[in-house]
Amino acid sequence: MLIISPSAMMFIAYSTGNIIGPFLFFPSEAPLYPVSGQQRALIQLLTCSQSGFLATTVCFAFSALMIIILRVLLARENQRRDRLQGSHNVVSSIETDDLALTNETDKENLNFRYVI
Repeated sequence: MLIISPSAMMFIAYSTGNIIGPFLFFPSEAPLYPVSGQQRALIQLLTCSQSGFLATTVCFAFSALMIIILRVLLARENQRRDRLQGSHNVVSSIETDDLALTNETDKENLNFRYVI
């Protein structure tokens, strides 16, 4: 089973958004910059690029939701590790330095805690 880290998922989403993003702004929705009338220019600017604005808003909302979900998942993982180790199995700072050199990932090292 392939498990992708949260930072890798964010990088993939960021890269995908940068590739797809420019295609969501259609030439037919390009703003017309009139010379006269500030109100007319403001109305045209607010009504142009509807699909691009909608796509940007949806992606921003999706990103915010993903951040909240990631926060909850990492907090649950920290609680699970606390329950597994119990309060009697506290690692001293000397052992922590040794653990840093063991070349274990965050999934393998139960002493690792996510900072949230």
